Amino acid sequence: MNTALDTAVPRVARHGMEAITVPPGDAEKLGDAIDTLISDPERRRRMGLSARTRALTRYSAPAFREGMQAVYRDAVTASCKVPATAAEPPQATGWLDTVRIAAALAWSDMRHRYVRSLLGPFWMSLQMAIVVAVLGSVIGQMSNADMLARLPMLALSMTAWTFLNSVVLDATTALQNSASLIRDRALPPVIFLLQCTFRQALFALHNACVPLVLWLILSPHDLSHALAALPGLLLFIACTFALSLVLGATATRYRDLKPIIESTLMLAFLASPVIWSAEMINHRSTVMRLNPLTHLFAVWREPLAGGNIDPASIVYVLITLALLIFASVLTLVHLRKAAFWI
Repeated sequence: MNTALDTAVPRVARHGMEAITVPPGDAEKLGDAIDTLISDPERRRRMGLSARTRALTRYSAPAFREGMQAVYRDAVTASCKVPATAAEPPQATGWLDTVRIAAALAWSDMRHRYVRSLLGPFWMSLQMAIVVAVLGSVIGQMSNADMLARLPMLALSMTAWTFLNSVVLDATTALQNSASLIRDRALPPVIFLLQCTFRQALFALHNACVPLVLWLILSPHDLSHALAALPGLLLFIACTFALSLVLGATATRYRDLKPIIESTLMLAFLASPVIWSAEMINHRSTVMRLNPLTHLFAVWREPLAGGNIDPASIVYVLITLALLIFASVLTLVHLRKAAFWI
């Protein structure tokens, strides 16, 4: 017996000929198949002989050797018949194909990560809800602010930080984890760095369920604020991808940088207004004014809260994005050597 998995097993032992194929996870069908074979000795004998014959004729060492020889003979014969001028050089992967491949890989990662899970990706939503509840309780004890009203923004800030932190950390090991595809398949390394952004974006969409529910329950429903925050959120995502591209390539070239990046991200979280509101921190602090994350969060959080963005924050974010784009272009030029780095 075998199960109808998306592998070669059902094709090796065919249903009704060498085996009885049942759906995966269906205990009732499996029990019926066992009862059928127990009660029918002639069928067991017939399937056993068929399986032995198929193994000897299709999957034995001599059969495998003959099959490989036939493949090579066909390849040599075909190459002799095709004129040399008809051979076309392999086409380079375009940007649209790069995005499609990265998106497909990210979707596959998410599906395989949560296979056989009861809640699937929403386990992350549950984890985010617990983190927000604990942080909200702690911050509420440390300040006189009404934390219930601030829970939606706290949840959204934690979702954004988790996205940025996960994208950058994933990027530091993305090229090493995909070394065989880069070397053997000649796929552009940028695919796997872009895959990190897409994968974490899918996870962030599930985490976003927590701030959405809190917003619907605890905040006034003003969609104009959400629309006003959208440009700033797009700038935040663009900066995150550019940063992951630069740091991912650099950490691949210089392996010692990965723990430094991890430590820096931890310090950045503590030194940035991610869980703290404007009333709880001193914006005149030199660390706060020079910290790019302060302005990256401000360009989308201030409109969402119904406030106005400081023009200095907009200028700071645009300058940061321009520098990251310039660094990304240089990174893409040197990323052609990634096959030698890994």
